[in-house]
Amino acid sequence: MHKTIASLLLTFFAYSSIPLAAEWHEATIPASFKRLNTLEMVSRDDGWAGGRDGLVLRWDGHSWQRQDIGVSGDIVAIAFSTDNRGWMVTYDVGTQKSFLHRYEGLGWSASEIPTDIRATAMTVAPDGSVWVFGYAGQIVRYRGGEWNETPSPGYRTLLAATATSDGSVWTVGEFGTVWKLSLIHI
Repeated sequence: MHKTIASLLLTFFAYSSIPLAAEWHEATIPASFKRLNTLEMVSRDDGWAGGRDGLVLRWDGHSWQRQDIGVSGDIVAIAFSTDNRGWMVTYDVGTQKSFLHRYEGLGWSASEIPTDIRATAMTVAPDGSVWVFGYAGQIVRYRGGEWNETPSPGYRTLLAATATSDGSVWTVGEFGTVWKLSLIHI
C-alpha cells in the first residue's frame, strides 16, 4: 500500500509542471542602473524597468539594455496589457507634472495628464482603461481618449495598484490602507 502511494506521488511529480523547489537569483545589472523603482515583465524574454531621472531598461531575455525614450522625470509605474501595448507613468519634478506614455510596439509617445495629480501608482484594467493614483488619494482614469477624475475612497497616498480579470481595481496606500473598486457594468 505504501509503495503504491509513493509510486503515485512520484509519477505525479515526475509528470506535473509543479516545481519542487524554487530559488531566487539576483539579476545582474550595471551599477549605474541601480536606481530602479518599477518593473513589468511582459514575458520571460521581454521586460521593462524604470527608475529615477528617466532611467528605462529593457530585458531581451539575456541582459538589460538602457532605452532612451526622452524622459527626464522619474518612472513611477509601467504596465502592459499585451506584448506590444504598454503604459508608463512618469513624474517630472522640474515641471511638477505627471505624464502618461504609451507604447505600441515601435516606441513611446507622451501626453500630459491634465490634472495636478502627482502620480504614485498605475494599473491597466482588462477593458484597456488606465488608472493613475497619486498623493492624498487622487485617482484619474484614462479611457477612450478621455481623462476623468474618480472619487477617492480616502485621503491616503496610494502606492501600488493592480487590476483583476473581472475588472476590479485594487490599490494599497500609506499605513496599510487597501481599497478595492468593483466596477458595475450597465
